[in-house]
Amino acid sequence: MKKLALLFVFLPTLAWSQPASSSGSTRAQQEYANALTAAARFGIPRYTTALLPTCSTANKGAMAFDTTVGGVTTCNGTAWGIALTGGTITGTPGAELAPAIGAGTGWTCGAGWDCTVAGTLNKNAPGTGTVAPDPAIVAVVGSTYRVTTTVGAVTVAGGASCTLGGTALADPPTTVGVHESWVTAATTASLICTPTDATRFTITAVSVQLMSAGDLEVEGKLTVRRGIEVSPRTTPAPSITGPDADSGFGFVNGDPSTPAMISNSYPAAYASATTLVVPSMVDTSTLSVSGTVVTSPTTNILQLGPVDSATPVAQTLRSQGSRATVDTNVAGGNLTIFPGTGTGNAAGSTLALQAPIPVGSGTGAQTQTTFLGLNGTTGMNLYRTVTAAGTTGAQTINKPAGSVNFAAAATTLVVTNSFATTTSLIFLTPQTADATCESFAITRASGSFTITANAACTAETAVAFWVTN
Repeated sequence: MKKLALLFVFLPTLAWSQPASSSGSTRAQQEYANALTAAARFGIPRYTTALLPTCSTANKGAMAFDTTVGGVTTCNGTAWGIALTGGTITGTPGAELAPAIGAGTGWTCGAGWDCTVAGTLNKNAPGTGTVAPDPAIVAVVGSTYRVTTTVGAVTVAGGASCTLGGTALADPPTTVGVHESWVTAATTASLICTPTDATRFTITAVSVQLMSAGDLEVEGKLTVRRGIEVSPRTTPAPSITGPDADSGFGFVNGDPSTPAMISNSYPAAYASATTLVVPSMVDTSTLSVSGTVVTSPTTNILQLGPVDSATPVAQTLRSQGSRATVDTNVAGGNLTIFPGTGTGNAAGSTLALQAPIPVGSGTGAQTQTTFLGLNGTTGMNLYRTVTAAGTTGAQTINKPAGSVNFAAAATTLVVTNSFATTTSLIFLTPQTADATCESFAITRASGSFTITANAACTAETAVAFWVTN
């Protein structure tokens, strides 16, 4: 009996004296328990963010499942790094931005708060005053932050709502425990928490960390089944690139009748092997194709080049050509531009070619004007003015085409026209069959031209003109 009692005395000592690597040690048992899921399945150790083991050089390469984030995180020898949550890379937290909770220092407390005790922000009285770090945290617009608050006790429910960078925390401090939110700043505003009047609770810890993105490198082909989103949260804006001739970026769809999707926060667009179609784009949307920037200054407009500037740069739209010094007698590709196809006997849509018309000296915007329109119903339409019947003599028509009327017995007619120069080619066509004036000649001048008939007209006679340069 004495021997058995002596054995029990030494058993605890033996258990605690086992090395950490032993499968029967207390530490190993704890790690095993942490690795078990609720359904008693074995996995990697599971911890909340607050309870993750210290990441050090000795732990470099260790992995854990962060139950707060809901993803796998790894120790890089200094800190727990990239967390994978359903395939999302959430990044690496940066330096701590929130000040320590001192005895009346580090935080500005409004009505209802007692912040005189170190380590506690105590909402112990009526009031809806805010609590905020001092000095304030200056958020970077578009950047993502991890905000963690720890609530120590709640005596009257309610808690507080909090914002950082003007964006509300998804998990505000309302109940006992650790609350973690991922916030993308919309403004530079600091962290601010506003409680309800009746609530009574304490905040014992606050953490704010800027999340920095890491690179994802894949040797070989990366296949994505659901799509790729490039979210412009940084400057310069993110891009998808191929660094050399052996790399690239392609879209493959299992159903060849349905193009692969390209999308971001703004346009709806899709691509196939040979066509990129953008049915609708709105302000600030951009698309870069082989180094050419395409912007959308207003709804349903694609613009070559960046947004308008003080020094506009000429742009060129062209189709693919053959290779000089390589291809023999190979024609370049055709370029086809066409408007949308209608149905039935509806009037045809128009392909319009426009150019801006000057409006005088100053900063006023010039007027975009259609000089040539091609329409399946009306044919070719020129920018013109047709002088009404009964209006005869000299006219001012600052358009490349139009018509004027000779009065009976008239032999000359002057047209003031801003497109006319001394070298313009001006084509004339009689619109009326007159008995005497049957042909017409042109005398060109800068800003005008004179039409001369071969003889005095018997009656009012219409003549059409077309000025080219």
